[in-house]
Amino acid sequence: MDNYTPDISIVVPVYNSAHTLRVFVARVQQVMAKVQLSYELILTDDCSTDSSWTIIKDICQENKNVVGIHLANNCGQWCASLAGMSKSRGAYIVTIDDDLEYDPADIIKMYQFITNSDYKVVFGRSNEKYTLQNKNKQLADWRNNMLNRFWRKGITDSFKIFQRNLVFGKSAFLPAVSFEAYITQRLERRFWGYTDVNFSRRFAGRSNYSLLKKMNLFLLLSSQFITNPGMYLARYASFFFILVFVMAVCLAEGWKSIFFISGLVILLIFTGALSLIYLHLSVIRNKPVQGFQITGLLNRD
Repeated sequence: MDNYTPDISIVVPVYNSAHTLRVFVARVQQVMAKVQLSYELILTDDCSTDSSWTIIKDICQENKNVVGIHLANNCGQWCASLAGMSKSRGAYIVTIDDDLEYDPADIIKMYQFITNSDYKVVFGRSNEKYTLQNKNKQLADWRNNMLNRFWRKGITDSFKIFQRNLVFGKSAFLPAVSFEAYITQRLERRFWGYTDVNFSRRFAGRSNYSLLKKMNLFLLLSSQFITNPGMYLARYASFFFILVFVMAVCLAEGWKSIFFISGLVILLIFTGALSLIYLHLSVIRNKPVQGFQITGLLNRD
């Protein structure tokens, strides 16, 4: 069994998903039963606080091609995905969330697309994603474009398929950072592909990302994507200091309205915070990124 290589490894990060797991697994099995492709389904429990791990253990007992992984502590979606990838055997690896916003049926579409192209990674994209998430699409696109410029990264998504050799070298698992940061620095953009996929409203429950988690994720990913924190610090700090100077000139001319005073204070605070963030990134960048510790492994020899 050690040399067994299924066509596809489907890697799924799980956190407090007791309400969707069984439905999600059933949908994946229905899809894969219609095609002549071997597969394994890897469910990585990111130290859930509900009954997700108990359900995963039950599913693994019922299905030998489902692999269960339990992490020692909650380390986040991208880290849980890496843990699942590290135990995968497939020639191609798929990552997808378990909330059924993305349709498991599109796994086959993406597999056919990547195997008939020169792409090494293919991301699923949907024009209806932000509309169905009740988000402003223009604002979301602007935010994503800013982050892509900020981090020098391409457009990515959690639903993707890629060649096994991107993350394994001589059987050793390679990435120590998020997959997106890993390929941004190692894979030419001409090997990145995109295909349209279906998107639906969340089957049940709600997002596990609080504002605090999003802020922490931004800092963590920034430390992975940004290769020269000092350059970004100088660029953005200089920009805001110029604005502060312009405001100061206005004040010197007698425009001492509450608007200008408030703006000056906000710019000073923002510039100082930005400086501290990038100094922080420059310090932690060369330190090992928090890894994952697997405490439970089911249906794996």
